[in-house]
Amino acid sequence: MNKNNPHLEFRLQVWADWCNSGIVSGLGYPPKSWEAKLIEHGGIWVKGDGQPVLLCNAQAEEIEDWINILAQEYYFLAQVLRECYLGDGSMAQKARRLDMNYRHFKFCVDKAKMWLAGRLSVHH
Repeated sequence: MNKNNPHLEFRLQVWADWCNSGIVSGLGYPPKSWEAKLIEHGGIWVKGDGQPVLLCNAQAEEIEDWINILAQEYYFLAQVLRECYLGDGSMAQKARRLDMNYRHFKFCVDKAKMWLAGRLSVHH
């Protein structure tokens, strides 16, 4: 198992930074309607919600697409990979959030990375 793939690690970090930079879902629509904002703020109009919509990033979007495909085939591996790169805390804390021990969590992260590296190498 090749655990040292700097190109893949760079791509995953770009993806994680992109995911953490704004709203990942919603297709650019606001998370609340203007009616909901009026109700929430007691009839006072408040413009926007302060959350930026993600900018286009072809490299990050490609990784997101592949992780979504991974989730269709091996949901748990995609969940582990997302927790690894998008979750807060140490690797041990991330493993505990998924009710796993550290070694099994790391093994699953490596397995997900191998799957992703294989898909990227075939399609580039």
